[in-house]
Amino acid sequence: MMPKRAEVARQWVRLAIGPERLAWILHAGNVLAVGAASSEDMLQLRSFMACASGCSIGFNLLQARPLLAPAAWGLFFLGLHSYHIRRILLEREPLALSQDEHELYSQAFMTYGFTPRSFKKLLKGSTATWETIKPGEPIVKEGHNQPRAAYVLSGSVLVYAGNVLMNRVDVTPGETHGGWTTHPWRSDIEERGIRKWKTTVVAASNVRLVSFDIRKFSTFIKQDPQLMAAADRLQIDDLRGKLRGSHAEKTRQIDDLKAQLDAQVEASYLAMVRLAVSDGVLTRHEIERCREYRVQHGITDEQHKRVLRSVGWCHADFAPNVCMSNLLRDAVRVTQVETALRTGTSSPTTDTPLR
Repeated sequence: MMPKRAEVARQWVRLAIGPERLAWILHAGNVLAVGAASSEDMLQLRSFMACASGCSIGFNLLQARPLLAPAAWGLFFLGLHSYHIRRILLEREPLALSQDEHELYSQAFMTYGFTPRSFKKLLKGSTATWETIKPGEPIVKEGHNQPRAAYVLSGSVLVYAGNVLMNRVDVTPGETHGGWTTHPWRSDIEERGIRKWKTTVVAASNVRLVSFDIRKFSTFIKQDPQLMAAADRLQIDDLRGKLRGSHAEKTRQIDDLKAQLDAQVEASYLAMVRLAVSDGVLTRHEIERCREYRVQHGITDEQHKRVLRSVGWCHADFAPNVCMSNLLRDAVRVTQVETALRTGTSSPTTDTPLR
């Protein structure tokens, strides 16, 4: 039963609206619910739902016989939506960040759904510290405990497994992928505890980084399901960046190795050609062997010409039964002419083959 004054007020409102118009309140509530369902902004969604709950309360209380149970549930939902509206408004209040904090937030957290306020609390709760590591200094060492996770703001780091270089990560300001030295968020931190590093990370240049206590970081994240989802997105994107970086490093290593092999092949071909022309005469067998080597090792025409220039032969002279290159032949003829002029004899009219 409702108090007498409340009942009088209810009857007065019911008569003022008109019993035949009560359905309008229901329609208005449903329209607001549709607006909430089509809204992408959480503040708008909560506001629409709060108003829809208010319409539901009014419709149930203004019946000829008030429906108290549905009205009570409507009141509960109204309070719930009001609480979340207040929380969203607090989250959206302007928050002062230092230059370093703003750089870290925009580079490593904002994209994944962390609000400035939750980010600020995370920094404080996980005892974040800014550091600068000089080239050659280790950031983490293989086999050591990893109580802290670091995010590289700028600089280059080398990742080793034993003595083998596994990856190189180059982070420039504004980049958001692959900058974490390890996963900062672990849902099983309490059960599995602190792990040991499986790699060694060394600074390849001046490295600016921010380190977080992994246990405190994970504990803070676990308090809010939305932060858990944001942290999962952060780590997935970081892993994707590491895979891209690893692929790029492997590609670079393969390109370097290919360049070294090409240089070795060209050097071997140069030695082969130099040996073939060392006696001043090219035979068909020597040319065929050189051609086979070119085909087997993919030596290009440009490389072939470069090798011939190195030994003083022209491309046109690289044929069977040619005694020497045009350059050498011209030099011999000049020498013969000079000798003839000094001795007073006639100059030769034909080339003298050298054997």
